[in-house]
Amino acid sequence: MKLAEVIFEIGKENPQDLADALEGKVDNKEIAEMRLKAAKFYLEKSKGELDFPALASEDMYKVILEGIKALRAYFEVQGDLREAISHLEDILGGWVREGWELGLKLHYDGYLFENIDSAYAKEYLYRVEDFLKNCEIAIS
Repeated sequence: MKLAEVIFEIGKENPQDLADALEGKVDNKEIAEMRLKAAKFYLEKSKGELDFPALASEDMYKVILEGIKALRAYFEVQGDLREAISHLEDILGGWVREGWELGLKLHYDGYLFENIDSAYAKEYLYRVEDFLKNCEIAIS
């Protein structure tokens, strides 16, 4: 087992914090893999929260956020998140920005304003899963 995998096991409760702490200290490809694992963690968590759409929405937002951070690390895109999204869109296509816009909708409409019900949360889950699959394809 790689050191990063051992550390990831320790950081299972807040996997994004682990990737944040190790960024710049380990290889960007390993950071990208950690971020994908974090995204999968939040995806599974959101599936169990669909009866609580605000919670599910926030975890789906975290899936997208970690997916974008994984892409940023893998492609070594510099700059803040907004700049990175534009660069990633240039590299990978419009699905990156569409995913980010969905993430913002989930965060604001779903979590902060609680304007997404369970039926819509389930519908958005499919789009979030597709986004994550695209991230995995791009990084593989």
